[in-house]
Amino acid sequence: MIFSAVPRAGKLFQFEDDRSLAVYAGVSYLDSELRIDGNQPIPGTDLSIDYKIRQENTDKWQGLVGANFNINAYWSAMFEYVGFGGDRRQFIAGLNRRF
Repeated sequence: MIFSAVPRAGKLFQFEDDRSLAVYAGVSYLDSELRIDGNQPIPGTDLSIDYKIRQENTDKWQGLVGANFNINAYWSAMFEYVGFGGDRRQFIAGLNRRF
């Protein structure tokens, strides 16, 4: 099971010629739990190993900052950094084209 929520708040700065800059901060919540059960045969024998794996993230909350720059009515660029207050680090960047 995985649950993710990313609330953000920020400020939009309008410029001339359809340009704008949105700067924001927020938090990222990620609750992830993975369970794997299985059986692995040992080659050359009649034996096998049963296993169960349970994995979950320990740092569920992380702070984030980001920005989105609308270059014109068709193009925008964005970045976001998640990694304040825990062990999980994530950097996202993108270039978008609108039709």
